[in-house]
Amino acid sequence: MMQYVDTIATKNNIRERFFPAKSGVNGDRVFLSENFVIKFFEGRKEKYYSNELLIYNRLDSEYRSSLIDAGEINSIKYIVVTRTKGNTLYSIWGNLNSEEREKCVKQIANILKEITKIEPAKVIDFRTELTQLYQNAMASVELSSDFSRRIRAFFSENIRYVSQYEKGYLSYIDVHFDNFLYYDGKIKAIDFEALKIAPLDYQMDRWCRMSRHPHIYANKADRLKIKTEDFADIVLLMKKYYKEAFSSKKQTERLHLYSLIYNLNVMKKHHFEESEMVELLNEDMFF
Repeated sequence: MMQYVDTIATKNNIRERFFPAKSGVNGDRVFLSENFVIKFFEGRKEKYYSNELLIYNRLDSEYRSSLIDAGEINSIKYIVVTRTKGNTLYSIWGNLNSEEREKCVKQIANILKEITKIEPAKVIDFRTELTQLYQNAMASVELSSDFSRRIRAFFSENIRYVSQYEKGYLSYIDVHFDNFLYYDGKIKAIDFEALKIAPLDYQMDRWCRMSRHPHIYANKADRLKIKTEDFADIVLLMKKYYKEAFSSKKQTERLHLYSLIYNLNVMKKHHFEESEMVELLNEDMFF
C-alpha cells in the first residue's frame, strides 16, 4: 500500500512522511503521519468504506477527526483524515480519577446518541437476524452434546425477549476503549467501520463485555496497563448517561443473549475448541 500512500499524500499537498500503524488489527492498511491518517478499504473491508464516510460527513466534528479526502486508487477505496491528538482510553484509564472517568463515559454516551440521530429509526426483525447469527455459529462449532443442549435451551428461553418488530437505529457497535481517544479532558471516536441498524441496547454488548473482561479489546501494549477493578463501574456510569440503551424489558437477559451469540461467532471465526470458550459461554448463560 505504501506506493499508494505517497500518491494520495501528493494529491492532498501533504508533505509529511507516513508510516504503517504499529498496533491494532488494521496495521497493514492504516498509515500515519504527524497530522494525518490514510486508511484503505480493500477486499472484504471495502464494505466499511461507506460507513466511515457517513460518519465523517454527518457526525458533528466535535466528536471526530476531519475528513480531508476520500476516493479510489487502483480500485482500492481510501479516506484521508486529520490525526486526532490523544491517547486511547485503555492507555490512560488507570491514571484518571473517578470524576475524570465519569466525564469520559458521559462524552461517549453523547457520541453514541448523536450517531443514532443521523438516520431515522425503522422497524426491524431483530429476532430473525439474531437467530440466523446463532444458527450459523452453532452449525460451525464443535460442542459436547450436554453443553450444546444447555446453549440451545438458553437461546430458546431468551430469544423470546427480542421482538420481530424492534425499533432499529443507526448504531456504532464497536464500543470499547481502543476506539476512543482522550486529550485534555475531551473524547473523540475513531474507526467508524462497525455500524449497524439495531436496537439501542445492542450498542452496549461490547461495552458490558469490556467491563467484565477489559483486556479483550486492548492492543498488546495497553494490556499491560489494565487493572480489571478500574472497569467495575463503567456499566453503571453508562446507565446514568444513556438510560435509553438499558430500557428494554428483560434487559439483562437480552444483553447476555447478545454476548452468547457474539462468543459463539468468535469461536466459529477462530476455530476455538470448547475448552477455550467454555468459561465465557457459561458466564453468558449463568448470571
